[in-house]
Amino acid sequence: MNFSDSMEKVLNYIEDNLKSTIELETLATYMHCSANDLQRLFSLVFGLSLKQYIRKRRLSEAGAELQNSSQTILSLALDYQYESSTSFTRAFKSMHGITPSNARKEKNKLVLFSKIRFNMSVTGYQILHYTIVSKDSFKLIGQKERVTRDQIPKVSQAIIQNLKSKFSNEFSTPLEIYQGCSAIHSDIFDFFVALKVSEHYQLQKNCQLEEFIISSARWAIFSFELDELNQLRYVWEQLLTTHSSLKFLPSGLPELERFTKKNESSKFIGEIHIPLNII
Repeated sequence: MNFSDSMEKVLNYIEDNLKSTIELETLATYMHCSANDLQRLFSLVFGLSLKQYIRKRRLSEAGAELQNSSQTILSLALDYQYESSTSFTRAFKSMHGITPSNARKEKNKLVLFSKIRFNMSVTGYQILHYTIVSKDSFKLIGQKERVTRDQIPKVSQAIIQNLKSKFSNEFSTPLEIYQGCSAIHSDIFDFFVALKVSEHYQLQKNCQLEEFIISSARWAIFSFELDELNQLRYVWEQLLTTHSSLKFLPSGLPELERFTKKNESSKFIGEIHIPLNII
């Protein structure tokens, strides 16, 4: 077994035992080294200690469970190997910035710390923040195209420019533009870019745009910053492959993306809205 396969076994074992006692000696057997050597190796490869990684993964999963179950805080603390609700609350607040009880309230931002994937290069190691929000139905107007993945950037840019040219002078506030698609199960799929408008807004005849009515729903909204827009695919890969606790069940609603602006460091500020369930 090569180094990459051995390290992947370590990561998978941690993932399978987040609610169990994890013995460092057991992990070390996968790497054929001592527990001390494993800890040094892990820190060198990933830039954080093995114990920090396990703690962050547990607290990330605990945050998701708090918002999707009625389990008591003490019960959850014990599940994730904390001796008391006090020690759990202290650790939880240190990572998420709020207490577990406050985490149960909608619109409070939590930290998503995903499983690291290892294939001789570290991928998927990006901290995302998310909120769970109930939103009333809203209306979008825009344009839909059937595309492949590779066509999305070009199609998106063209539709955004079209919307800006049509509506920038009509609205006094910055345009709130979304792009999205339903769950992708094939190489070709429907993709749209659309502007959020009031429920009473009426399209002019022959404007070649269409309405998209998004039903009332509960959403997980993930926020992030990117150096380049083409890095967005890594965020999606992280969401879809490493974090199951939020229970992304089919809702019939589209998954949405939204980019607001660049910040002072020239990073792109973005959001991904994933529908959890229709209200």
